[in-house]
Amino acid sequence: MESQDFRKNNEWAPLKWAILCLLLVAVLCSAAWSDTITIGSTTYTDVKIHESDTRYYVTLPDGKAMSVSKADVKPEDVKIEGLPSRKVKSVIPKQVRKPVEHESAACASVEPATAPPRQSAEPIQTGGHSLGRGTEFSISNDAGVPDIGDYQCGSFSQRVIARTPNTVTIHVEAAEKNPIMRQSYPVLSVPEDIQLYLAATPHIQSDDPSIAAIAKSIADSVKSRRAHELVEAVCRYVGKHMQYGLSNEVPDAVLCLKRRLGNCIGFAHLSAAILRNLGIPCRTVRVYVAYECGHLNRHSIIEVYYPEDHLWVMYETQTGGNPPPPKFIYAYNDPDWNKELQRVVWRFSNDSKTKVLILKKWEPREPS
Repeated sequence: MESQDFRKNNEWAPLKWAILCLLLVAVLCSAAWSDTITIGSTTYTDVKIHESDTRYYVTLPDGKAMSVSKADVKPEDVKIEGLPSRKVKSVIPKQVRKPVEHESAACASVEPATAPPRQSAEPIQTGGHSLGRGTEFSISNDAGVPDIGDYQCGSFSQRVIARTPNTVTIHVEAAEKNPIMRQSYPVLSVPEDIQLYLAATPHIQSDDPSIAAIAKSIADSVKSRRAHELVEAVCRYVGKHMQYGLSNEVPDAVLCLKRRLGNCIGFAHLSAAILRNLGIPCRTVRVYVAYECGHLNRHSIIEVYYPEDHLWVMYETQTGGNPPPPKFIYAYNDPDWNKELQRVVWRFSNDSKTKVLILKKWEPREPS
């Protein structure tokens, strides 16, 4: 009996060792998630922190990730336990995004493609107009993040602060009011590389008689010599006469005008068609919309080019032509509807693994 018990105990020995190893791994893993960091008035516990020479990269227990500059955090407010060193290589912000197929080089007159990303968090002066409202986001997905990059126009600025394979941190500023442009009307001498944004397309039928009639009616009612006043009048008309609907469709301009109904895509297509008929260069812009609950949605707005000012300016057509809010994240622009790029935006925003974390927000300072 004694020898049999001994053999039985030896048979169970490998299993006991396996259990002990699993327990040891669990203890080590728990230690790796015992870091603490205080950002502003908020303390995050049971997180995992990696650091570069200039930033902390924080992974929260629910899988969300964020990035913060070391200059914004006191050394005593960071406690990294567990493994003695978890440093990563410094993340170099990506330069100005590669233009999509139809994107004009005109935006390079605002921020040259060879220029380094702006490092200052102060309000950016664009076209003589201060972009005072801002938001800083962290967007992550375990499967990777699409090519969200730098972008700037007359009423909106987007800059990538940091990037890892699965996370991108973005600094966005937006104008509180639409900028006042020098551009006179009618718009003359449109640059050759901008003229495609005057042409009729399958979804933006600027040459349709019904579109032409509405365009003439709006222009006659405004009688302005300033192009931006006519642009705002078109946006007000679309915002007032259109109701939201057709949420799962890609409505063209003529359909929206006929039904007085459309989703954000339809609002953008109709506004662009009217403006092109009036000889004002216009293109559609696809953006992500970041919500504080962590959700990422999709949206369409327009962007108008003013040759005399050498600037593109964004307008939110669903709200009657307001400037874009700083919760927008630029994805791409196009002279018509781009099915391939839209598929990328749709999949990423609908992915349950996509996480959005708003790191900070600010409003324009009150004059002293």
